[in-house]
Amino acid sequence: MSLALIAGGSVAGMTAAKVLADKFDQVIILEADRCPEEITARKGVPQGRHTHGLLKGGSDALTEIFPTLPTQLADKGARSADFCREVRWYLNKRWMLDFEGEIPIHFQTRPLLEQCIRDNIEAANNISIRYQTRFRDFLFDEKANRIIGVRVTNEAGETEEIIADLVIDAMGRGTPLPRWLDQNGFGEVPVSETKVDLGYASCLLKLRTDEARQWTSLLIYPTGPEEIKGCTLVRVENDIWLLTLAGYHNDHPPADKEGFIEFAKRLPRPEVAEAIEGAEFLSDISLHKFP
Repeated sequence: MSLALIAGGSVAGMTAAKVLADKFDQVIILEADRCPEEITARKGVPQGRHTHGLLKGGSDALTEIFPTLPTQLADKGARSADFCREVRWYLNKRWMLDFEGEIPIHFQTRPLLEQCIRDNIEAANNISIRYQTRFRDFLFDEKANRIIGVRVTNEAGETEEIIADLVIDAMGRGTPLPRWLDQNGFGEVPVSETKVDLGYASCLLKLRTDEARQWTSLLIYPTGPEEIKGCTLVRVENDIWLLTLAGYHNDHPPADKEGFIEFAKRLPRPEVAEAIEGAEFLSDISLHKFP
């Protein structure tokens, strides 16, 4: 029986599993997080509470693999928008023009997107997800010069070795693979970095009713060096709005409500601050920063 192992059960890992299911008798996803009991952000996805838009290219690719995905998202309250007319985008110090077109974009929370994909995975006969299974090391056959499996710590806290025909690394930015390659004589993986000192702050909101509102999202992209603050305000599932404020160069939005609102007032444009005036905060404000 052929077996494919995938380390990492996020969008990349689950998508890879669905593709591999046509080629292998069994596909196992190894996921460090617990099995989600509800649609909520996971510890292993630090940006999971922030804005995620499913652009047309990504939507088309995922729909090819998961044909029912758009229907699943809609059934759970997610809304699609016409990027040409319903998305107001401030870029290069001006608003992009609205026009007649057909470029759909899906806005939903990241946890909902993951859950809809996960529902497809759980319905597959030959794919399984092993939760609370933490990757420890690759198993390497020096004679064959290939990785033949992984060493993990399972849900019971025991060390376990799993042999497989194919191993996929879908562990994301925190993957130990570059270090492993260097330690095992395959050379150092080159890395280039550009320091941006970016900080996000996001929360879910219930906006006041506004019959004149013609947009379903506001995107404000700063143009440096004068502008270093930006944001996305998007309508996600069930008419809830998700606001992500962002700032560069140590000018980061805070996690307290008063400071969060004040930061929104100092964006390059006033429309977002006006839109959230009197809004009901439905969640805590979540932070994410990286250099």
